[in-house]
Amino acid sequence: IQIEHAGTGSICTPETVTVKACLNASCSTLYPGAVTVQLSPTGWIGGGTFTFSGGIASRQLSVGSAGNVTLGTVSASPLPTGAARCFVGSTESCTMNFINASCSFNAVEPGGAPQARIFTKLAGTAFNLDLLALSNSTTINTGYTGTVAVDLVDATASACPSGSGLNAAVNIPFVSGNSGRKQVPFTYPQAAANVRVR
Repeated sequence: IQIEHAGTGSICTPETVTVKACLNASCSTLYPGAVTVQLSPTGWIGGGTFTFSGGIASRQLSVGSAGNVTLGTVSASPLPTGAARCFVGSTESCTMNFINASCSFNAVEPGGAPQARIFTKLAGTAFNLDLLALSNSTTINTGYTGTVAVDLVDATASACPSGSGLNAAVNIPFVSGNSGRKQVPFTYPQAAANVRVR
């Protein structure tokens, strides 16, 4: 059995890997019959045990916390002649690193907790909001670093998060010292009934 993967993944989305049933050590010839394999670690979408034919299949691994996992097999039938091998491109490695990413973001009043309400603002008056990088709906991802595009949208006029914004999107960089919270200044000159931050 040969497992091919990207070497890195995100805790936000399942990572797709390719599983091959090989007839030789170089895996240049695939086993055409049915193969049942149990993959490790836990977290495979649809379960770690599955059957495939034609020598190749794909599976998705979902990992909820950052760090390294070791890919491999617990069992395979028919029984292979050797241990499972894993590759990132041409490099042999069974280690996949899931990075600490933010799966969602939230805008709140300065100092506010995740999911807190934003109060009414005056048209034409500058105001600040805190943009929070979240690891789930109620937890700030204090280790997040990256850049997020932020703008205002009137949800009564266009669907949020799609549709045209009320202002031009601004790239907001998060660095490690921000601890997942970044204050963002906004100004909008007109009144709008249902403004949201996206």
